[in-house]
Amino acid sequence: MVSNLEAVSREVEKLRQRLYELAKGRTLTDPAIVAASQELDHWLNVYNELLRQNKQLRKVQYPMQ
Repeated sequence: MVSNLEAVSREVEKLRQRLYELAKGRTLTDPAIVAASQELDHWLNVYNELLRQNKQLRKVQYPMQ
């Protein structure tokens, strides 16, 4: 699970940097910016879901903590 989380984290960072570079000199409504933002949003949702699953898994494995 951690390796998936790390891989998604790297993808999020890569997409965040791509969005930052794309945004230079473009409006926020530019189709390329919107598409990159939507892709980043998707991967942020994946990351948050993995965090939620990881937290639930720890509760099942270690219920007294």
